[in-house]
Amino acid sequence: LYQVPQPIEIRPTEFTKPWDTAQRPPVRTLWVKSRLKLPDDSNVHERILTYISDWGFLETSVMPHPTGMWERSMQMASLSHSIHFHRPFRAD
Repeated sequence: LYQVPQPIEIRPTEFTKPWDTAQRPPVRTLWVKSRLKLPDDSNVHERILTYISDWGFLETSVMPHPTGMWERSMQMASLSHSIHFHRPFRAD
C-alpha cells in the first residue's frame, strides 16, 4: 500500500506505532493532498472528502485505551458516519 504512490496522499502529522499500547488523548491530525488535478464535478470532491474523513477513525478511537492497533485480539470495523455539505468546495 505505501510503496506505490496513491492518488490521495495522507500522512499523520505525528507517527504512532500501531503496536504501541500507551494510552493517549484521542486526538490525531493528518496532512492530506491530492496528487491529481480533480475534475470540476462537485460530486467527485464530496466523495473524496468523504473517503478522507473516514481515514484514521479507528486508530484514533484506540488511543485512550491500553491496547494497540496490531493486538492479536483486536478486531475493528468502520461502520458508518454522515457528512452534510453546506456549500461547494474543492478537495484538490
